[in-house]
This record gives sequence, C-alpha cells and structure tokens, in this order.
Amino acid sequence: MTIPKKIYQTYRSFDALHPEIRRNIQKLREQHKDWKYTFFSEEEVCDFILNEYGQDFLSAYKKIDLDYGAARADLFRYLLIFKFGGVYLDVKSGLDRNLNIILKPSDTFLVSNWGPEYKGWGRYSDLNGRPEFQNWFIISEPNHPFLAATIGDVLENVTNYSMEKFGVGKIGTIGMTGPIAYSKVIY
Repeated sequence: MTIPKKIYQTYRSFDALHPEIRRNIQKLREQHKDWKYTFFSEEEVCDFILNEYGQDFLSAYKKIDLDYGAARADLFRYLLIFKFGGVYLDVKSGLDRNLNIILKPSDTFLVSNWGPEYKGWGRYSDLNGRPEFQNWFIISEPNHPFLAATIGDVLENVTNYSMEKFGVGKIGTIGMTGPIAYSKVIY
C-alpha cells in the first residue's frame, strides 16, 4: 500500500479562516495540483465520523468541549488518515517542498520531531526525555497500526478524562489527544 495523494485540513468553517490562512491553503493547493485537496468544516467532521465510524465514535468526539477545537481536530485527523490515508496538515501550516519530492513509493508512515533549531521544543516529562512526534501533520497509508493504536488510546483518554490526570488547556490537550498521546503510541 502506498500513501494516497490526498491532502486534508479542518477548521470550524472555511469562512471563519483568517485571510492569511486562506492564502496559505491556496498556495498549498497550487503547489500540489496533482493531489486531491479536501477541507472539512466542523459539520463535515461530524458527518464523516458518524458515517465512517458510527454514533459511539461521534459521541466520544462530541464529549470534547467545542472550546477545545485542537483536541477535536486531533481525534478527527487520526480517524480520517486511518480510514483513507494521505496527508493531514493543520491549516496554519505549510510546506516548503512538494510532497512528490518528499515521499517515496515505499513510504507507509512518516514521523518528524523538532529540529535542533528548536532546542527544547516538544519535550515533555510524560515522554521520559524523548522528543514528541509532531501531529500537526500526519502522513500515512490507510489502516496503519500506529494510528489504530493512537485512536484506541485517545478514545480511552477522552472517555476517562480527569482534570487530575491530564490537566486543562494546552497541556491537557497535548496529553489527552495531542502529540504526547500520539508519541507514546509510536514509542
């Protein structure tokens, strides 16, 4: 199996995006004309989860408060790329190289962490000194076991959330659904 030439992004709605982010998306699309691009609004995310995974998964997704859009996006990106494969990229992110140059036909899953110019970034005690794997982009073939395990752990975290275990705000999101949860599975 190879990584499909599909790029996905999500946000509350396309209309809610800042004009600079819309320009960023347009640049990404122009750089990847031979890739299928799909944007998901919050409503389309819910439809996708219900149609592809069912009501129990949608209920777990909706258990995450709307104020925690990043946590919702985390769970969605794992579900989406597990199901269809391709590339998930946060809307505020871009690429300085074409994916056709980066990806090899034999690639099935790509990971990355912060380079030396970002000394100390992505280091959390929960990872025992190891760097986080970035989840603001996910590149994978469909049905990859890392994503299957990440989905299982994240659903467990959401279902059994406690403020004492995960905290709140950014650190709560990073641990419960974000790069800490994602990295723990890969390690």
